[in-house]
Amino acid sequence: MWVLAGVSDTEKASAGNRWTQALQPDLGLIADATKGPKEREHIRGAHVQLISAAGGEGSFSAAYMRPLFLLMGMAALVFLVGCLNLANLQLARLAGRQREIALRLALGASCWRVLRQLLVEDSLLVAIGGSLALATGGVLSSLLLHWASAREHAMPIDLTFGLGEFLVGAGLLITALIGFSLLPAWQITRGNIGAAIQPGLGNRVVLASTGRRWSSLLLAGQVSLSLLLLSLATLFARTLLNLSQLYAGLDREHVLSVHLDLAGGGLDRQDLTDLNKRILNALKALPFVRDAAMQMCRIPGCIWNTAIHVSGRPEIPEAQIHGEENHVGVGFFHTLGIPLLQGRTFVEGDEKHSQPVAIVNHAFAKKLFGSESPVGHYIGYKPAPGDHSYLIVGEVGDARVDGLRLPAPPAAYFSIDQGADPAGTIEVRAVGSPTNIAADIRRSLQSVEPGLRNGKTRLDPLRKSCRSTRNLETDFRLKSCWHGSRRSSPG
Repeated sequence: MWVLAGVSDTEKASAGNRWTQALQPDLGLIADATKGPKEREHIRGAHVQLISAAGGEGSFSAAYMRPLFLLMGMAALVFLVGCLNLANLQLARLAGRQREIALRLALGASCWRVLRQLLVEDSLLVAIGGSLALATGGVLSSLLLHWASAREHAMPIDLTFGLGEFLVGAGLLITALIGFSLLPAWQITRGNIGAAIQPGLGNRVVLASTGRRWSSLLLAGQVSLSLLLLSLATLFARTLLNLSQLYAGLDREHVLSVHLDLAGGGLDRQDLTDLNKRILNALKALPFVRDAAMQMCRIPGCIWNTAIHVSGRPEIPEAQIHGEENHVGVGFFHTLGIPLLQGRTFVEGDEKHSQPVAIVNHAFAKKLFGSESPVGHYIGYKPAPGDHSYLIVGEVGDARVDGLRLPAPPAAYFSIDQGADPAGTIEVRAVGSPTNIAADIRRSLQSVEPGLRNGKTRLDPLRKSCRSTRNLETDFRLKSCWHGSRRSSPG
């Protein structure tokens, strides 16, 4: 399903058919890796559907809808607490003017005439407050979005203040004016006029019993909602503390993720392999770099969901053979601190002409082999006879590579050197704070070969990439890179 806006139904149908035809080779790969005949036919018959983007469809809305609703609810509570506080202040202010109001009523002024005067006075405060909200809201929203996003890659959130937002804000201000300004004033006008203008009272307040009850209710509501907000803030802080202390299956401290932007074409497999080695050698030569390794994906964000078939075990159901896939280089698990449970990791001898090897994590090993050791078994992307392609040489620990809130997914790792796949990310373990070495890494990458030109490549502290990231930008882009076909399928 694809999201499209501003096109007619005929254009949608035509574009959908073109996309479906373009994706037929990928659908064929996915179908070939599927066991069940019904599922295989369903995949081959899949088609691209274009829908309107006005409804907020897509992964972004699905990921942020619930948190945004929660934040809007908290903002509504803050607004309500502020209104209750202003209502109490308004009630106290008008109580001090009760003698003046009582004299006006005794001299013949109508209740509506007095309320209209108070409405004009409070409308000035509402106008000032609304103007300040307009002036500060847009600026603070932009600063908050800039803080939560990359320096030059802001989240795709439209903060434009249009007519709809203006009407909602005006409606809230009018509701606050009527509910928390005129109602207290109306309660004051219902007081005992004769008692309020008695000689000798001075500025003492004479409130009706209903006015005193309203004041008590407003105060109780304000305290209750304030305690609720304090509890929510405490829970948020506790959640943040728990996430910061949660063991993710890897060592996030002192690791910098260098996200490469490899654009263009022209390098063959051997050139790409040589380039990967030269980049790693240049980074490892830096005095503050302890280790560096390449991987195809980034953390979090790898969306490759692959069917892994075990040689000699056709009885494993379809639901158990799917897991995430990543292609990594030598030293990847040591760089990220992912423990090796048994067997070995990738070594320099794992090259294009050697036996293709793979490593699975504990979650995938348990799904595919149960309590049996996975080392020594053969796996592949397709059912037999295509399930005898890769030899499992090791088992590693589970890592929460999809974010701290999600469990560690079953994952299979393949050697990036044997497949000569383009590296999407370089993980760099540094001495000290990794945020201080961005400029040195940038210069080191640009010195690798003359084919590097300016571009946009992010350097993210790995500790912050799960799941709030403030990125450090550097310029690094390869003018040409090798483009090969994927052997696995996107999930």
